[in-house]
Amino acid sequence: MPHKHQSQLIVLSCHCAQEEEEERQREEDERQKKEDTERRKAERLERRAQLKREGKLLTGKAKKEAERLAAVREQFLKQSGMETPAGVLPCTICTHGAYSLC
Repeated sequence: MPHKHQSQLIVLSCHCAQEEEEERQREEDERQKKEDTERRKAERLERRAQLKREGKLLTGKAKKEAERLAAVREQFLKQSGMETPAGVLPCTICTHGAYSLC
């Protein structure tokens, strides 16, 4: 039969091993979370780069200008008696300004 002190040491060593395992799990979770964040950031940057290559990424100033031109175009069409195609809005994503489904 083990002495009282030996059984306390066994309990303490089990407790330490359990804490170490929990710490390893926390570190693994943090590492995984960091990798996911970095992966999402890389995907977002790649998407922006792709849009830029395609000429579809507008700066804030260019986007406001495209919206302004779309409003002017809409007003012109209303004044001329023409109607915009149903369900189709002026393109504000790209610079061609046509009525399309970009």
